[in-house]
Amino acid sequence: MTDVGAEALDLLTVPEVAQRLRCSPKNVKRLADAGDLTRVKMGSLVRITPESLLAYKQRLIAEAEQAKAS
Repeated sequence: MTDVGAEALDLLTVPEVAQRLRCSPKNVKRLADAGDLTRVKMGSLVRITPESLLAYKQRLIAEAEQAKAS
């Protein structure tokens, strides 16, 4: 059995997520701590699932559209 690396699982690093959200890595860690992003631990490494990033972006967009409609 071989270890599956982060690239094979398509998991994102905290800096990669921060870059995509245009925020700080510290803010990404806060979002993960709050449960807004799903964090996966690989030993001492932390990765974020791309699905949770997409879901978070969609929630932000939905909230913005709802606020605009109000």
